[in-house]
Amino acid sequence: MSRILIRAKVSPFDDNDTPTTLKKSLLGGNSGNLLFAYSTTRLLDTGDNELSFIADYRVSSGKVNADWVNEHCDHLVLPMANSFRATYMKHLEAWAKLIAGLKVPCTVVGIGVQMGNKEKYDDPHEYDGAVKAFVSAVLDHSPKIAVRGEVTAAYLNHLGFKDVEVTGCPSMAIAGPDFPIKGLPGIDRNSSGTVTGSVNSPVAFQNFMRKTMKKMTNCYFVPQYNDDLALIYYGVPITRVKAEKHGYPRTIDDPVFTEDRARFFINIKSMLEFNRTMDFNFGSRIHGCISNIVCGVPSVLFSQDKRVGELASYHHLPLFKFKEIGAFSSIESFYDKIDLNYMRQGHQERFERLIAYLDANDLPHIWKNGKPDVFPADEKLKGKEFHAPVRACCAELQGAELEKRLELGRQLYPQKF
Repeated sequence: MSRILIRAKVSPFDDNDTPTTLKKSLLGGNSGNLLFAYSTTRLLDTGDNELSFIADYRVSSGKVNADWVNEHCDHLVLPMANSFRATYMKHLEAWAKLIAGLKVPCTVVGIGVQMGNKEKYDDPHEYDGAVKAFVSAVLDHSPKIAVRGEVTAAYLNHLGFKDVEVTGCPSMAIAGPDFPIKGLPGIDRNSSGTVTGSVNSPVAFQNFMRKTMKKMTNCYFVPQYNDDLALIYYGVPITRVKAEKHGYPRTIDDPVFTEDRARFFINIKSMLEFNRTMDFNFGSRIHGCISNIVCGVPSVLFSQDKRVGELASYHHLPLFKFKEIGAFSSIESFYDKIDLNYMRQGHQERFERLIAYLDANDLPHIWKNGKPDVFPADEKLKGKEFHAPVRACCAELQGAELEKRLELGRQLYPQKF
């Protein structure tokens, strides 16, 4: 048995209600983290390993240090997304300090740099120093560091690090070595689908989303951020200027909410179960795209920065630029451009590369002896009831109950009103 400590804000097997999820920010600000953490957990849950989870704040606050990890764990595993960025420097520095004091191995999977489309990997960045300290510490405890794409690899090479392996996102490993999308059945106005986006998505995308949802009445808006969840559950308006400027759903009287066309996932089980019932997905959120693809659902992704672009490029995801929206009249137009042969190409090889990386780090994982008959992590989800996807309060409640919920939102978030 190995005692493996995994970086995650919350265990994938914990079921928390919406008020708790918001109060404690259990999504780490973004529900896409649920998929990232679960995919890594699913790989490492052999049924024999003892898995535990640790949030960033416990490290950056000093509540957990290297001595504690050395005593209680045999291996530290850090699933990390776009962690090379200015807003994450505090946590990156704290992790670097902890890792430097470890006597046990440390494995990083899926880490990436966040850059705008006009930035270059060899430009000076304010987080360069924090990245150097972190990567140096990791490479003292691991033969290589796994990054999400070629942009991040080039960035680390530029900083002087050569022991870098591109393995993409561990979330794609949920599908295993076999590509999950079997075919492309046609879609029409009766097809079921989901759309993801953010306030940063441009006006053209917001208009395209609205147009598609108006035509396809079984298409659901699936946002991912904490302020979206506060809006859906408590009716708290999104006050960011971009939301109003870009036409993003930002008040509870928006049609996507009053028509009960929005869903928000606060646990991985409800996310995957819902996605498996869909016919298509499109949007600008990378894990919104991947969470559908691993469920066998064809997806179209719109790129907003290099963070999304490098991961989509590595995994051969159907990627379009926002400016291409004007060139096509409907989601079917993009859907028809999906090249399944291209997506399948190299999928097994990419999966095997990730598994080889885990082996090189002496991590016991569920694929050690080939495809398992049972995934213990999946069985744990099956054996437990979890909260259903969150619906808009204005669609779920009426009268006094609705007003009570809205009043609670005004009390909890007075600065938003």
